[in-house]
Amino acid sequence: MKFGMSTALTALALASGLGLGTTGANAADDPAAFFHGRQLTITLGFGAGGGYANYCRQLVAYWPKHIPGQPTVVCQYMPGGGGVKAANYRYNVAPRDGSMLSLLSAGSATTPVLEPEKVKYDAAKLSWLGGFGDAVARGLRDTDTATPVRTFGLPQRFLEHGERGEVLAEAGLTPQQLARAVTEAVARLTADLVPDRQD
Repeated sequence: MKFGMSTALTALALASGLGLGTTGANAADDPAAFFHGRQLTITLGFGAGGGYANYCRQLVAYWPKHIPGQPTVVCQYMPGGGGVKAANYRYNVAPRDGSMLSLLSAGSATTPVLEPEKVKYDAAKLSWLGGFGDAVARGLRDTDTATPVRTFGLPQRFLEHGERGEVLAEAGLTPQQLARAVTEAVARLTADLVPDRQD
């Protein structure tokens, strides 16, 4: 399976308060030490047979090679409520030690407004790292959620003609560049959300 542009990232969300666990390593200071020997789990709110599962499997197959320390990455399927079950889990139960990301639907940002009785999370307190297309950004904007969103995509300007690989490299969208950008974003977010541990 090939990791392509359309599967770059989807609503990877980290609950605020994400911690560094007991390793003592800081992801921003030494990503290789932080990720070495770790298992990163990507939870997703859908079953193993759909599009989100395909995105997750492609991340699992490709991403570890480009994360310093080459951790193991696995998918955890948690279908229910159109992704609400996974979002509730992410926010209330999931470990906050830097070992879990969540592949959430864009609806995870709007469900708290449309069906508040179903949710046990605050979408404004999730840190959204990105998404497929602009559905996540639209959902956050439509609910007045003041959360910065990093968008990866071709710039809204005329691009010089060239081979596909050249155009993607110029825009910073090769699989390697995307993996590096996401790894750096996770490391910065982890460092920003959790103060250094004093042992």
